[in-house]
Amino acid sequence: MSNYSANEIHLINRPAGMPSAADVEMVQRELTPPAAGQVLIKNLYMSVDPYMRGRMRENAVYADAYQLNKAMYGGAIGEVIESQSDKVKIGDI
Repeated sequence: MSNYSANEIHLINRPAGMPSAADVEMVQRELTPPAAGQVLIKNLYMSVDPYMRGRMRENAVYADAYQLNKAMYGGAIGEVIESQSDKVKIGDI
């Protein structure tokens, strides 16, 4: 079993106006080790952009809506901390 866990930000309410802390929840979960051909990446920087607000609506216009009680997602830069791939090595960005 892996010694790693992840903090995920889940959308728990669809904001009526400006999003607030009451609309999201931080959820920690244990990660499984990478399988053959997979890697585990530690996020170094996450992009938080205005377009993400539109995805919080139930009927997002230009991209799929975030699902309630699921991890929100976006662009990120990360470092490989475990690798089971011949193409990617630990330390790769």
